[in-house]
Amino acid sequence: MKEGREGALGEVVESSTQRVTAEAWELGGLPPLGALVRVPDGDLVHYGVVSFAQTGSADPSRRPVALGLTAEELRREQPQILALLRSEFSFVVVGHREGAGGSYRGYAAPRPPRLHAFVYPASASEVVEAGADLGYLRRLLAEGGDEVVAAAVRHFRAAAPDPAAYAVRAGKELLRALGEDAGRFRALMARLG
Repeated sequence: MKEGREGALGEVVESSTQRVTAEAWELGGLPPLGALVRVPDGDLVHYGVVSFAQTGSADPSRRPVALGLTAEELRREQPQILALLRSEFSFVVVGHREGAGGSYRGYAAPRPPRLHAFVYPASASEVVEAGADLGYLRRLLAEGGDEVVAAAVRHFRAAAPDPAAYAVRAGKELLRALGEDAGRFRALMARLG
């Protein structure tokens, strides 16, 4: 199924089999930390968990400066400044799907998403399916950091048919993954709420 720009969050500007960066089309139009996103790319759909987002200068040699204007005043009095800014987000690849109707696989695809592919929010059913495979936790512990892990578990738990049971499963998997690091496990569990 060929998808257009409608509903897309942005466009891939850096890509690897492990991590992808996309530029958001709308300044500040960033997905939440821990959200599942998808990138359709020919016969593959790549899935990733948002691990980073920022808005800043489009030119790395120039830093924005405070102007003391509200958002509306800035749009009215200095609209050219908005053209010099960009928002981007990165995500850790946690799975993929091959072919139309193929099953979800909780590991990276054989090739990264192509540059300029569109990034979309995952559907509710995709979030449930991807969240059922708790392998994403180890990947995020290694690549995303604890804040990303906690945000992802909250995101997947909210979509799960039984959120309480999901929280227990995720907690057990985190305990296995962290082994002897009880302090880190407790800190993660506290972030889960």
